[in-house]
Amino acid sequence: HDTILYAKQSGTETGMTPGVIGKQGYVEPAVHLYARLASLARFLRDGLTNRGLFFDEFSASVDTLHSLLLRLKTISEKELRNEGLTRSEYLTILGIGTTLQQIAEALPWPGTSVPVDDEEMPVIADVHTDQNTERVLEVGVGYPYFVYAICPVEGQLVLTRGVGFSYYEFTWPSTDRLTDESWRAMLKRGEAPGRPAWVSSFLADTSWAPGQSEIYTPTCTWVQMPDVRPMQDTLAVGDTLWVNIIAYHERGEIRVWLENRQGNRLQAEAILPHPRQSAVVARILTGNATPGDNWVVVEVPAVRSSAPDSVVVYRRHVFLMVPHAVEGPAGTAPREFALALRPNPFNSSVVISYVLPRESRVSLEIWDVRGRRVCTLHRGSKVAGQHRTLWRGTGSSGRPLPSGVYLVRLQAGGRVAVQKVVLVR
Repeated sequence: HDTILYAKQSGTETGMTPGVIGKQGYVEPAVHLYARLASLARFLRDGLTNRGLFFDEFSASVDTLHSLLLRLKTISEKELRNEGLTRSEYLTILGIGTTLQQIAEALPWPGTSVPVDDEEMPVIADVHTDQNTERVLEVGVGYPYFVYAICPVEGQLVLTRGVGFSYYEFTWPSTDRLTDESWRAMLKRGEAPGRPAWVSSFLADTSWAPGQSEIYTPTCTWVQMPDVRPMQDTLAVGDTLWVNIIAYHERGEIRVWLENRQGNRLQAEAILPHPRQSAVVARILTGNATPGDNWVVVEVPAVRSSAPDSVVVYRRHVFLMVPHAVEGPAGTAPREFALALRPNPFNSSVVISYVLPRESRVSLEIWDVRGRRVCTLHRGSKVAGQHRTLWRGTGSSGRPLPSGVYLVRLQAGGRVAVQKVVLVR
């Protein structure tokens, strides 16, 4: 009963005021769990097939489960490597509930169907009878708890919601043993006995209780999620960023902008029609953009939303490098002192890019969070302009360092820049 739904998606409750719906979701990155479950699903199929016990009616469900687990494994690996997910992968998260329902509803014995009442989660059973007191021990599952988690999604911290089983255990008169139907009725009336004491170790003390009405519908369908494709995912500040966008909408205008980690926006200079139906091309001038991680943000009016004037927002990562260190006709040099890391977090190596406004003596070092210098990547003079250094996550001895947070420290010409970098083994 302590199993939670690992794929979490964000959405909007019905009847809400205008807002953002259908945000991109997140998968708890339990890579080994998904890999192991996928292996067990395949083992189940092969083992029963070899013994002539695998019914054709089960084939689609088991294959869908196996495919879903492999996709969750891939998504988890990309999240740990800080790689952006594709639209198809976000759609996998968006449709996780429907997929699991399709898998479950195909599992009854061949020739049977799922009764409508069985779609409700609460069930109960008496597991022990005390003849002395004429009471039984009832063990039940109620309506689901909601699990709230703050997850990193495309450069933002997003409040996501999943579900967890609720659990009840109490004594009851043996002359009135509870059925699933009577148990559900008790929950809806708010008459369920108290929960076990150990539940308070993870359950927030709120006024909400299982069985109360709380509608949660992901109002963004697959057809509403924009398909956002920058023509380049890595370019230099000052280059023109072109973005192809396929978005289905019936009213209003599409809005496009470039956003950095601080939330500063650079609006698209133009949004041009594309020969393809329901498609546009956005042009963003990056001359005033910030080097490093940025996100193309596309806002599309929602279709048939219960909250009028709501929008669907989709974010796609791009990386802006500092301009190339080439002096102009007047012999001008870069004026900014900047430091950028990509990717971050990283697994095997990270590219450290920095720009110097003038020739300087440079010290580039890696420190751990305890204040110890673990290695020196460069110490000496550098000309003005852009420079890059590759760090492979090793210390001064050349041995791999453990996973953790490290500090990249750049000192040049009396100026210092420090950035955190996360190493994930």
